[in-house]
Amino acid sequence: MSRIIMCLLVLVCVTISTPALATQKAPNDHRALAGMTTGKAVFDVNISSAQSMLMFFNVIEKTVVTLKDQGVKPDFIITLRGAAVSIVSKDSEFNSEEDETALIKKITALKQQGVYFEACNVAADLFAVDTADLFPGVVLVGNTFASLIGYQNQGYALIPLY
Repeated sequence: MSRIIMCLLVLVCVTISTPALATQKAPNDHRALAGMTTGKAVFDVNISSAQSMLMFFNVIEKTVVTLKDQGVKPDFIITLRGAAVSIVSKDSEFNSEEDETALIKKITALKQQGVYFEACNVAADLFAVDTADLFPGVVLVGNTFASLIGYQNQGYALIPLY
C-alpha cells in the first residue's frame, strides 16, 4: 500500500513539474550584456600545452558565437606570452604535427571571425623562438605586458588563460 502511495506521489510531482520544465528558457547572458553593442576582451595566454591552447581557442570561438547570437559584436585580442609563443611557432618542441595543424586551422578560423593575435618578442627571445616561424596570422609585438596595459586602458576586459 505504501508503495502505491509513493508511486502516486512521484507521479503527481512529475506531472506538476513537467510544465515548469517545458517553459524554462534557454540560457542566455542578457543581464550581463544589457546595453552592450561591442564586447571587448583581451585574452592573456601563457600556456605551455598545445592541447590546452586548442581547448581555450575552441572556447573563445564559442564565445564569439555566443556574443553574436545575443546581438553583441565581439572585439577580441589574444596575446601570447611565455611558453605560449613557442607553441605558435613551427617546429616547436611542444607540438606534434597534428597539434600544429589543428592550431594553425583554429587560428585561421578565429582570424576570419575578427580575432587578432599577437606574440611577445620578449618571450620569443627568452624561449629562443625564431620569429620568422610564427604561425600565419600571429603578429609579433615588442612586449605583451605593454599590450595588456594598453588594451586594459582602452576598456578591454582582461581574461587570463594559464
